[in-house]
Amino acid sequence: MTRTLALLVGLALAFAPLIGTHAWLPSAEAQFAAWTQAKVLQNAVTTTANGASLDTGGNPIVSLQTSGISAGGQITPEGSLDGTTWAALTCYPLGSITGTALIIATASQAIVRCNVVGVPLVRSRISATGGTITVKGFATQSYFPLGSNAP
Repeated sequence: MTRTLALLVGLALAFAPLIGTHAWLPSAEAQFAAWTQAKVLQNAVTTTANGASLDTGGNPIVSLQTSGISAGGQITPEGSLDGTTWAALTCYPLGSITGTALIIATASQAIVRCNVVGVPLVRSRISATGGTITVKGFATQSYFPLGSNAP
């Protein structure tokens, strides 16, 4: 009995590194890449512009990072179901629970998070000029409620 138990424990330890790795499951990096979408929506723009749209890929959260905004510059995050009709999104500056429909950076850059559950397309329309504005978008899954750092 003791030898059988020792043999079973030895086999379990020998195969322990293989537990959790399956050929049919993609790597963690591949899973992360499949769950995220990233794109430059505005690139060094100095005039009002609609910019490119970001396909959210079914992800519920989009983060927008802006840079180059100076006095008078405004960005309006917008969402669309069809790519033709756009509506303003309410987004939340990092560390804030107060939503805003306009990004007016007091410094030259800002990051906001937008809830886009059920919204397949997002863009960042430059609604007023000021500076040389760049906006990057990143869609991802989120386990944290907006305005919170805990599940």
